Amino acid sequence: MPLTQVLEIIRYVTPTPVPQTAPWVIGVMNLRGRVIPVIDLAVKFSEPSSAPDEWTCIVLVEVELGGDLTTLGLVTTLVSEIHELRAADLEPPPSVGTQIRVEFLKGLFKLEEGFALALDLDKVLSENEQVAVRDLSARGGS
Repeated sequence: MPLTQVLEIIRYVTPTPVPQTAPWVIGVMNLRGRVIPVIDLAVKFSEPSSAPDEWTCIVLVEVELGGDLTTLGLVTTLVSEIHELRAADLEPPPSVGTQIRVEFLKGLFKLEEGFALALDLDKVLSENEQVAVRDLSARGGS
């Protein structure tokens, strides 16, 4: 994901579950008085969720949801390094062979040890999902 959308990376805290939300919305967290929806992208992309451990963290990102900037927490199993990638090296997303639908991808970057998928964070959620998450943030999870 673009570093320009990353606000900070924090240690994992157990989110407060919110009833009747999508399975990939694992809850909300209080961050300095703000209610932040926490999303498990693995579940969103039909992968199994991982049990949190000492390496699990939450990446706080700013995304545009329905025309409004919203902060989301994205659960990740590990942040090990940050790559400095050039936009000129972004290749189109593959049409086959990925586990996720390519409309979520801006493309991919070749790395020495493989590839890095470039997520388009503003397109990960459908319009209805965006409204639900934005409303969850606005109402404070209640």
